Amino acid sequence: MNILVLYGTSEGQTRKIAVFVADQLKARGLQVTLRNITDNANAIQLSSFDGAIIAARVHAGTYQRDVTSFVARNSHALADMPAAFLSVSMSAAALRPGDMERAEDYVDNFVRRTGWTPNRIVQVAGARLYTRHNAIGRWILGLVDRHMLDTHRDYEWTDWEQLKRFAEEFVTITLETRRHVQSVGESVD
Repeated sequence: MNILVLYGTSEGQTRKIAVFVADQLKARGLQVTLRNITDNANAIQLSSFDGAIIAARVHAGTYQRDVTSFVARNSHALADMPAAFLSVSMSAAALRPGDMERAEDYVDNFVRRTGWTPNRIVQVAGARLYTRHNAIGRWILGLVDRHMLDTHRDYEWTDWEQLKRFAEEFVTITLETRRHVQSVGESVD
């Protein structure tokens, strides 16, 4: 079974998450194709995959345009296979009241814009990587974060155990779907 893990990232945390999930799937015997949305996503033929996981980060309340466009173009194919959406955001870390509601709103808007309702949606807490920015960038991020964090260090809230459990569930669902499709095909013969 071949699973597509397609991700969009800006600072690398979503890539780190996608690689982790891909490794979990491989460890459970699945073949995995890991692709960054910027690596010629138009050439991806979903018909050659048995399932897909789309991972995207939230920035300023929206997902990357390339991810949104890919999903909108392929919403029907994604709907016809086991497919999950990993929404990566600081809001999923629930550092402030209302954060989880905001995280859910991001996904609701994504579903409306793309026409795709994933089989499984996972809210994944991301990271704030202040040290990758210069002093002005850290200052701006500090304003965005309402000065609640020390801008001289990085923070990672990703729950790796949650992602491990998700990968296990995805493998189970994908294998069950495949067995169901095979049994339907056998009964038609």
